[in-house]
Amino acid sequence: MIALIGCMILSGCNEDILNLNNPAQFNEGSYFKTQKECQEVIAACYSVLTMRPFWGRDWYFMMDMLSGHAMGTANVAGDPDFINLENLVHTPNNMWMDATWRGFYRMSMRALVAVEKLTAWETKTESEAAYKELMIGEAWFFHGFAYYYLTELYGDVPYHPSWASIKEEPAKARTPYAEVQSKIEEALNIALGKVPESWEDKFLGRITKDAARAMLGKLYLTQGNYDKAITAFESIKASSYHPNYEKLFDVGNHKSPEIIFQVLHKFWGWDQGNSYYVFDGKETWGGKATNCARQMEYGWNDWNNVSIPNNSANKFRYTLNGSDYIDPRNQFIIYGDGEIGSDRWYGFHYTKDNAPSPDKVGELVEYFDEDGKFIDDGTKYPYKPYVPYDPDNLDDDEANDASSTSGYKWKKYCLYETYENMDIGFGEFSSVLIRLADVKLMLAEAYIGKSNYDKAKTLINEVRTRDAVKAEAYSDLNASNAMDILHRERFIELYGELHYWFDLVRWDRLGKVDMIEELKKLKGITRNIDAKYKKFAIPTQEKDTNPLMVVENNWN
Repeated sequence: MIALIGCMILSGCNEDILNLNNPAQFNEGSYFKTQKECQEVIAACYSVLTMRPFWGRDWYFMMDMLSGHAMGTANVAGDPDFINLENLVHTPNNMWMDATWRGFYRMSMRALVAVEKLTAWETKTESEAAYKELMIGEAWFFHGFAYYYLTELYGDVPYHPSWASIKEEPAKARTPYAEVQSKIEEALNIALGKVPESWEDKFLGRITKDAARAMLGKLYLTQGNYDKAITAFESIKASSYHPNYEKLFDVGNHKSPEIIFQVLHKFWGWDQGNSYYVFDGKETWGGKATNCARQMEYGWNDWNNVSIPNNSANKFRYTLNGSDYIDPRNQFIIYGDGEIGSDRWYGFHYTKDNAPSPDKVGELVEYFDEDGKFIDDGTKYPYKPYVPYDPDNLDDDEANDASSTSGYKWKKYCLYETYENMDIGFGEFSSVLIRLADVKLMLAEAYIGKSNYDKAKTLINEVRTRDAVKAEAYSDLNASNAMDILHRERFIELYGELHYWFDLVRWDRLGKVDMIEELKKLKGITRNIDAKYKKFAIPTQEKDTNPLMVVENNWN
């Protein structure tokens, strides 16, 4: 496993760390002796966040397609690993079962190496000693973060408490879920005690106390420990929302006061790295690049690999206070027919004479602000009702194109209000992992768990009615409707932010929802789905190489 540590190059956390120069070779005994060298072991932890299968590219596809937030177009129909995830027919041989397992264990392993090496570092100044403690806190955060997701995805997993444990006993039996959860709590509490409230600007993106508080709150919420969850969430210092919902997911969002934990993405230029590193080139041929490919992959005017399912788009329509209602956040998240999804696309207007392709021909329309003042001319988004593709006839390019260009498309995290077409290097926004609205809704969930519906209603309405959204407030929230409202709010507010699968896992475990039935409704699936799909399959390679790994039904 030391070979993984030998790949400690530049991470996506901040400019200061990103500009470190790593040595060509590592030796456990002779290295990690200076602040610069010890900083590199922490940089290696952050680096995992943009490695396969995480926020550089793959994690978006996996979690959106699993949870019904996205469906693959004919453009990705030839990729069975993604499409099988979407349809919940994947097997233990699915590459994303293995990549996820490896990814989170890589994160934990690097964190434990960091704890050991930083603890042994003999500092020479008071400032070095103080910085050492901060970095140890970061390492424990990543250890707890990794195991949180391992347990939520796989259940009982082998637990390693230290780098020595990994070296001495690399193959271990599965540790019970509850026991690992207690270890996660310990790790996050250590992190909370050591990381700072904030970092100086050059370290933007590094772990803060609020990130540790939020993860502890999420852990307690997962356990149904509502009192501890409330305490953790209410101790969070962040209190400001981003003033514009769309811009919260655009280039320049990294300094938003709403963001509590983020992955900073940056291209740096072709002389510094390769923006296509997202295809498993991080720490090999990718150079310094940490950009995100999401806007290119999801963009309807670019690779166009996913659409938003009709059933998911229709969840933006619901009954509010006894009347039919369309949630205004649909206009920030979706391109569509104007009722559901924005029907305005940037300012481009193509006629039949100058359009690069027929689907780009738009109806020229004039746009006005709320006071009736003319803004500009724009192109009406070319929405067409969704046409399914035939998975058994993928050679029919005309039919496939008709399908891929139909239906609701992604606006969130795409940049078409700025650019006509994406470039993979444009992905220099931050992936938002935890933000204030997420925390407020988790806090509301905890208060619902305590039957304090007035407090939950106040929190949900705070999120809904803030200036960036301006949705109508709920007038009544009670025992009979509280969880339904909470489910919908998290589905809509956090759409495409990769939380919903984990929400379903939590609610199913706590008896709040039937996860399989909810997924069937979202995906329009009528066949029976085995309950085993609530968990990820233990990867085939892990079963084959770990003689202590016990797996039931060849799944988990």
